[in-house]
Amino acid sequence: MAPLQTIDLITARVEHLLQRLTQSQQTQQQQAQQLADLARDRQALEKIREQQAEQIVRLLEEHDMLVQAHTALQEDGLRQEAKSLHLEQERDALQKVHAAQTEQLVALTRQHEELLRNTAPQTEKLAALHKEHAALQQAHAALQQTSTEQATQVTALRQECQTLQQAGQAQLAQIAALTQERDTLQQTSTGQAEQISALTREHDMLKSRLQTARSRMDALMETLPASPAEKEGGA
Repeated sequence: MAPLQTIDLITARVEHLLQRLTQSQQTQQQQAQQLADLARDRQALEKIREQQAEQIVRLLEEHDMLVQAHTALQEDGLRQEAKSLHLEQERDALQKVHAAQTEQLVALTRQHEELLRNTAPQTEKLAALHKEHAALQQAHAALQQTSTEQATQVTALRQECQTLQQAGQAQLAQIAALTQERDTLQQTSTGQAEQISALTREHDMLKSRLQTARSRMDALMETLPASPAEKEGGA
């Protein structure tokens, strides 16, 4: 009876160990599946990170292009302002010339009146003065027309400068929005890098636990007693 009880105990112990071995194998399969899932997740995260890096590079290139365009617009605006100042200076000079010519016309008119009052024989000189007066009037009218055209050009230039300034402000707003989006993408990339680091640590911990479980199983297999068939074969 004692050998039979011992065999029953050994059989129960072997069945118990087989059950634990089966559970351990199932656990190993689950852990292997988890590791495969983690590997797939890691590959997906790496792809996402590469795509985000490409997006950041494209955004930086667009940001540089916008900065260059804004700088060019500012330079154009400065040139337009300089041109407008030059036109205003020319208009002031023409106005001064016009005032001087007006004074000359007034002086000639006074001289003409004095000649009419003082002497009658000087008709030819008066006719010449009339012709000169008419020519001066024509020149005065031409100067007035030129001054009006230049004033119109200055107004158009000022409007163009205002339009360029508004376009520059709009581009500055776009640059600020792109910079904010770039900062958001950098923050997202940093968070994903932290997640990848955490997954890597978890993967190493699971690998260590798997090795520990295998060592325990090997130790249990070594401690198992030999079966009756093996004992008879040895005898």
